[in-house]
Amino acid sequence: SGGARFTAHTSFTDPTSPPNAKPRESIEIRTLAFFDP
Repeated sequence: SGGARFTAHTSFTDPTSPPNAKPRESIEIRTLAFFDP
């Protein structure tokens, strides 16, 4: 399908967020990394 098979992922609890805070949303980041041979 051309999609990534694996990707980095993490999550955390923000102890500074108030109890009535809106739910967080996921974001997607695509990166191209170029290395000098």
